Amino acid sequence: MAVARDEAFCFYYEENLREMERAGLETVFFSPLKDERLPEGAAGLYIGGGYPELHGERLEANERIRVDIKRKVLEGMPVLAECGGFMFLMNRIYADSVDIIRQGETEGSVESDGYGMCGVIDAECSKQER
Repeated sequence: MAVARDEAFCFYYEENLREMERAGLETVFFSPLKDERLPEGAAGLYIGGGYPELHGERLEANERIRVDIKRKVLEGMPVLAECGGFMFLMNRIYADSVDIIRQGETEGSVESDGYGMCGVIDAECSKQER
C-alpha cells in the first residue's frame, strides 16, 4: 500500500495504518511533493488529510507523480483518499485570494487561478469562509 506522507499530507489515524499492516498489507510511504512515481509494486493507494492547498504550487509542479497516480487509479488501483487527499484527486484546488503586497503594505488581492491536481475526480474545490 503506497501511503502519501509529507508536508502536504500529514494527517493519518495511526490505527488505520496499524490495521492495514495487521491485515497483511505492507505500507510504503512516498511524497507527492518530491517523488516522481508511486512506489514500485504498490497495489493500492492511501492519501490522507493535510493541506494540499498550502502546497498547491509544488504539487502542481510535480506533474510526473500526478500523471502516475491518475493513470494507475484509472487502470483500477484501489484508492482511499481522505479530506486533503480527496482534494488532491480532483482537477484543481483554488486557494484563498493572493494578497498583493508592496513595500510592506497590502495593496489589494487577486483571485488565484488555482493549482492543477491529479484529475481523477472531475471536480474542483476551494476554501470557503465559515
